[in-house]
This record gives sequence, structure tokens and C-alpha cells, in this order.
Amino acid sequence: IKPFSESCDKFVAIAHRRSLIADLADRLGITSYDAVSSYEKAINSDKLAICLPSTKAGIYKGFLDSVNNVAIDEISQNIRFTQSKECKVSGCNQEDVFFKLKELVNEADKLVVCDASIDQTTIDFLESARPDEKFNIIAQVPKNTGRTCYTYTERADFLTKIELELRNGGKVWLAVESADRAEILN
Repeated sequence: IKPFSESCDKFVAIAHRRSLIADLADRLGITSYDAVSSYEKAINSDKLAICLPSTKAGIYKGFLDSVNNVAIDEISQNIRFTQSKECKVSGCNQEDVFFKLKELVNEADKLVVCDASIDQTTIDFLESARPDEKFNIIAQVPKNTGRTCYTYTERADFLTKIELELRNGGKVWLAVESADRAEILN
């Protein structure tokens, strides 16, 4: 997304969760929507990172109406998030947010969407939002770093493996769904 962002005048980056926006804005070197306190400041912005539900917030309407370059990080998760009751902003529900996402995808002059694994639902969404358009799908094969990944469904097995790895001087990297779950593991 970064090279795309750097090549654009008016640009918005979208992610599905508020917790992801600060990091996204930082990585792209653009302003987070949290730093914009008024409609006037928003409309005078050139580049913003905005969480998906806030694309329906009135404060960003003028800015989003003027944006012609859109990047969506974790597109598949954004689409799935629109089915959640948590996907809302004052005065709008998840259906409103879904249609705003579809509108932004449809009306963008240039669009970049990213995800670790784009599924058929995402392809169908993109085809419905941008009918009769050809898509360039670029798959990046991850570099083999020799690391091993384990997936556990039983908490006891998971904790035992971590304890053994740490006792043997190893390092453990955990990916969890939320800050709350990460705090529990701390």
C-alpha cells in the first residue's frame, strides 16, 4: 500500500478495526482519522487512514467524497466485519457500512486491496462493486525463514508447548484475535 499512497494526491486507507488504524497510518506516514477533530480539518486533509465503520461518519463525508484513490487493508476481513453488529457508527448500522464500502470500491479511480488470503466471497464482492472490470491479482509467496508454526485448539496443549519452548531458551511469537486475549496471555 505504501508505494500507492506515496503516488497519490487524495488518498484513503481503510482497515476494519480501530486498533489497526494507528499502525496503518504510521506505516504509511499519513494521518489517522483520530487526529482529525472537525469536518473542515477532514475535508482539508490529503491522506487519511480510517476504520471501516467511520467511513459513514459525517465528519469524513466531504473528505471521502473527494477521494479518488482507495486502499483497503485486509479486504476479506472488512467484508466479513460488515456482517457484525459491532460494525456501526452513530446513526448507521452494518448494512449502511457495507454499502459505503461497496460505493468507495465502485467509485475509486485507483483501488488497491490487500489480504493474506483473498477468498471467493471477496472476489464476488469486488466483481459486483466493479462489474466488467479486469483485476490484477498479485500473489506474494512468503520468504521461507525456517520458522515453524503450530496451531492449537486446546489451551492446555498450547500453554505446555509455550512453556517447553521458553524453558529450552526458545522464543515464542503469538498471534491472537484481540488486545483483550493478548492481555490474558500476558
